[in-house]
Amino acid sequence: MQAVVERVILTTSLCYRRASSSYATIDRHRLARAYQGAGFSAGQSDALTNLAVENLDEINTEMRKNLATKQEFASLTGELRLFVKSDVNMLRSDLAQLEKSISADIAAVRTDQERVVNRFVKWALGGASSAAMLGIAASRLF
Repeated sequence: MQAVVERVILTTSLCYRRASSSYATIDRHRLARAYQGAGFSAGQSDALTNLAVENLDEINTEMRKNLATKQEFASLTGELRLFVKSDVNMLRSDLAQLEKSISADIAAVRTDQERVVNRFVKWALGGASSAAMLGIAASRLF
């Protein structure tokens, strides 16, 4: 008996199909033939088919209740646009702050670079002057 029930469940699931809308439908004739092929009488197969159709109608009714209306969808679309605009404005603000921060960091690096160059020039000129003075002093001694 359990094997018959499993075949009936499998057959019932195979007889469901998607209609052109987003709701499922049942091929009643195919389902009734499948029940009869599984050993059910014509009356039993009709009763089971009707039960399956009623259950599917209830499911479709519940699905329709939970779908958004055009107005709800339009409202949600408007809200999403506002959120996107808000997020874009926040990103622009963050980007502007980041650009200012990077500009300040670049200016600090340039200042440090100028200090290093100035120190190098001072040391190089000092070293060259010292070398020149030592050269002059050495030439006077000899």
